[in-house]
Amino acid sequence: SHVQAIENSEKRLAALNAVSDIISQSLELQAVLDLAASKVMEVMDVEVCLIFLLDEEAQELVLEVYRGVSEEFSAEIKKMRLGEGFNGRVAQSGEPMVVEDASRDPRLSREVVRQEGIRAQLIVPLVAKGKVVGTLCMATRRSKQFVAEEVELLSAIGSEIGVAIENARLYQNQQLIAEQLRISERKYRELFESAHDAIVVQDSKGDVIMANRAFASLTGYAQEELIGMNVTRFLPEAGLKLARETKRKLVQ
Repeated sequence: SHVQAIENSEKRLAALNAVSDIISQSLELQAVLDLAASKVMEVMDVEVCLIFLLDEEAQELVLEVYRGVSEEFSAEIKKMRLGEGFNGRVAQSGEPMVVEDASRDPRLSREVVRQEGIRAQLIVPLVAKGKVVGTLCMATRRSKQFVAEEVELLSAIGSEIGVAIENARLYQNQQLIAEQLRISERKYRELFESAHDAIVVQDSKGDVIMANRAFASLTGYAQEELIGMNVTRFLPEAGLKLARETKRKLVQ
């Protein structure tokens, strides 16, 4: 009925919003995937959920999250070539796929799917910036007909998850860059401190910003005391002349 259709449409919109809200709460990739799996299973009323991410270099899908399947099964399907089986085909085509009975489908690539008793499947691509970054597979051991509305809903959810994956990866990269920066700063600081030569860093007015231990020991001041002092007080006349000349050239 028309009322039923409106109710279903509202339910789907609420489901999409719920998934969107929950996965935007975290920037940790694993947390995003775990939250997404839990919420989608709730929404779709299935007992099996698999999330594969695409390893672009190796051109294969890697199973990152699995719910409702045995450890043996997950180990058997840990990696899948692009184009292989149901998920591999979805990752390659970028199109959703409905499988009515996996055990009888000629596209079945792994016997374990049959052994696990998995029958109906709905698989959608996870898309970010127009590119497939993985697949989301919802499955059940009972007979089930996935309808067009469910395909539509899961596809929309797949796009939401794709964007969340992209954001989490960007965040991870930023964290990595920040960490590398911290490490190189620490190394520079260690080299600066342990140098046998007296080194001082000054601002444009000649005030000390940083001085190493060798410089402190040469001047007889503590390192902290040197901060803000003007370097001219530590330079002989010839050094002052050279400093002024260097500064003039830098300013030009």
